[in-house]
Amino acid sequence: METLTNIILSFAMTLATIVMAIFTWQQHKLNKSNYKLQLFDKRYRVYKTFNAHIEKIKIVGTTLEDIDLFEISTEDAQFLFNDARIHDLREEIRIYRSAVPYNTVSRKQELDWCREKSIQIENLFLPYLLLDDIQVKNFFKYFDRKH
Repeated sequence: METLTNIILSFAMTLATIVMAIFTWQQHKLNKSNYKLQLFDKRYRVYKTFNAHIEKIKIVGTTLEDIDLFEISTEDAQFLFNDARIHDLREEIRIYRSAVPYNTVSRKQELDWCREKSIQIENLFLPYLLLDDIQVKNFFKYFDRKH
């Protein structure tokens, strides 16, 4: 009888260990997906700020306040992307107005510059805005259907 009790206890402990391992693995996967989603969200905000600033230059021009806001809103870019090209683009966009006074550039030149920067933004940011985790994709599909 004592042997049977020991076998049952051993089996129960083994089963409990397996269940705990499964829960731990699921929690790990969930945390990893959550991290990717949070990183995506932060990167997407910076991307949208870049685009919005270029659109503002294109439509109405920018003020010193706009440039300051752009600088503050994108200051995390170098840490979120770890890409010198994005940092260089940020600096180029940031200093564009101070380096090029309004009256020295034709409207066509300014629009061409904005178009070029928009394309450059798309090309630089795209690899960082892809969500290749199936669980995250399924979450977005679920979220889109619900809202």
